[in-house]
Amino acid sequence: HPWLRAKNRTIISLLTNRTPRYLAVGTALGHIFVACWHGGPVAVPDVSAYLSVSQWLYGGVLPEGLAYHPGYGMLLGLYGGLSGSALHTAALITNGVLAGLCVLMAARLMERHGAPQWATYCAALIAAVHPSLSTASRIAWPETLLVALLLTIGLLVDSDRWMLTGAVAAAALAVHPRAVVIFG
Repeated sequence: HPWLRAKNRTIISLLTNRTPRYLAVGTALGHIFVACWHGGPVAVPDVSAYLSVSQWLYGGVLPEGLAYHPGYGMLLGLYGGLSGSALHTAALITNGVLAGLCVLMAARLMERHGAPQWATYCAALIAAVHPSLSTASRIAWPETLLVALLLTIGLLVDSDRWMLTGAVAAAALAVHPRAVVIFG
């Protein structure tokens, strides 16, 4: 019957239109799972510097000659009162949530530009597995936040929200000097 085919198309459409959301939730949950059972921090010198900024907000000591921008550590300031290992886990969970949001923002940016559904799904999948996001559950560094800021800027530009775009772009410089490419 024609009504049965139409109903099946509606159900399939509902399921497929939610694919980026499911992928985003799966990405975030996967990162959170790894973050909670990661077995200890990955030895990258940047990590201790970023985490020390958040602990500094609670009376901790900054390393002398800190060569890293404080934005990521400030974002993690909510967790600055935690011990080193717990703070690292909280940073990884934050990165996991940001990775899930990046998957949604990548799909949304494609949708806004009229991309076909398959391209939107590809963008969400590429965002989920891209190294700047896929390492988020193992290393507490600001790359995930930079990707989120860049996608936010793209969505804001697309919405003609120029003042907010400029504010987010300026804040991105506090996160990492690599954000200077945004102004290029």
